Amino acid sequence: MGGKSRPPAPPDPNVVANAQTQSNLATARNEATINRYDQNTPWGNVSWTNNGDRWTQNTNLSPNQQQLLSQEEQNSLGLGQLAGDQINTVGSILGQNYNPRRFDMNAATGGQLDLSSALGDFRGDIEGRTRELMTRGLDQQFGRAEESLRSRLANQGINAGADAFGAELQSFNEGRGDAYANAELAARDFALGERGQHMGELLTQRGTNLSEALQGYQLDDRADFQQRTQPLNEIIGLMNGSQIGYQPVNPGQGANVNISPTDIAGIQQNAYGNRFGAWQQQQQGRNALLGSLANLGAAGMTAFSDPRLKRDVEYAHTDANGVPWWRYRYKWDADDAPKRLGVMADDVPHARIMTASGFWAVDYGRL
Repeated sequence: MGGKSRPPAPPDPNVVANAQTQSNLATARNEATINRYDQNTPWGNVSWTNNGDRWTQNTNLSPNQQQLLSQEEQNSLGLGQLAGDQINTVGSILGQNYNPRRFDMNAATGGQLDLSSALGDFRGDIEGRTRELMTRGLDQQFGRAEESLRSRLANQGINAGADAFGAELQSFNEGRGDAYANAELAARDFALGERGQHMGELLTQRGTNLSEALQGYQLDDRADFQQRTQPLNEIIGLMNGSQIGYQPVNPGQGANVNISPTDIAGIQQNAYGNRFGAWQQQQQGRNALLGSLANLGAAGMTAFSDPRLKRDVEYAHTDANGVPWWRYRYKWDADDAPKRLGVMADDVPHARIMTASGFWAVDYGRL
């Protein structure tokens, strides 16, 4: 314990960083060397050449594979030449304006719809013929009814010109008028139904004609467009086919070996932490010892004489009682402090005392 103890110096970060960098580089080089192994396959071989920190990969094809590659290159060159020869054809095709077909709606539907021509004269034709059919039976029916009325009135003594005769005849004629009016309305309704049915049939036919015409137009238009683009697509296909499609030798990928770099910084930090922890423990022991000594001094003990607390011990003399005396320094004394003179607790068991700190002390009054 001589003199003041200093903690261990921390590692130099520049030195540690440089050491870590060198370790990482060495790890990378070793990993590259391990993973760049030569490979031999039925299609050829792959080898590596070390150029310091750079590597060169060398791929050699087998004779058959080399022949296939050369043949495909020749085919690609031929297709490319053929495509180049067709460039003039492309120019001539693109030089012609593309005029797509126009869809004629009027022609497809039969032109503008003329209802009079398509459905006939409603009043002069359909309504008239319908009215004739609806009133033909009424004429005969009311003719017979009028004769029967006149006969009945005559039998009752009511002659023509009489008021009663006129009233009966007027009522009869009003009923006949209502019947003809209802027949007129029924004829009109029937004519309207016929006209609506004919209109529906006509519109359905026009829609069918339009759908068929539109479908034919789409087919023709697609054919026109294909006729224009087909030569272009053929030339593009030739140009794309001129690219080399051969795949290089792929011998497969073996399992890569990954090497973890050495953690130089961590190792040095841990080592420093251990040294610093040991120094702290020494300091704690020294402080505990000094505290114990202070307690002993306060208790009035003569002196510590435990050999474990002394250093630089040398024999001085033996007194008249046969007790040897020694010169020494305590472990907490400075290195240049004068040596002390005293006895060892082991030499005077009758005068030694065990202290609470676990060290022996001597009561010199008992010597």
